Amino acid sequence: MDEFEKTIRMTGAIQTGGEVPNQLIVRPGSDEYPEIYAHIMDIEMDVFTVTFNIDDTFKFQTHSMDYLALDRGTLDLLLDLQSEAESVWGCVQDIHAQIDAGDIVLQNGIDPLQSLYTKNDTLDVPDRLAEALSTHLHIRTRPQRG
Repeated sequence: MDEFEKTIRMTGAIQTGGEVPNQLIVRPGSDEYPEIYAHIMDIEMDVFTVTFNIDDTFKFQTHSMDYLALDRGTLDLLLDLQSEAESVWGCVQDIHAQIDAGDIVLQNGIDPLQSLYTKNDTLDVPDRLAEALSTHLHIRTRPQRG
């Protein structure tokens, strides 16, 4: 990864509270189902969040942006991420079916979906660099989800 790509990733991470943009993130959710989402950078380097639902629908959260500026590459990325999310949802359904059939016995305190959760999905941006990029690029920071 070259310096430009690193800067782009850091710029996205500043806007997401440290989560890496443009990759699928799977976190514990509610009602025994995970939360599956991605932070996407548009062509103006603004970040919005897409939640991938079990019914193959997307939910866009634009974080007070007036508009999104997307190119073909971003749309292709969304479709690739949706395909990954569909695979994760398939695994979730399989695990729930195995639990219902008694093939998986739930143990106290152990999440049967933990193997699906994303690891190493955060990027630590030094405070001084985050402040400089935020000021220079006029981007806003926000706290990490979850």
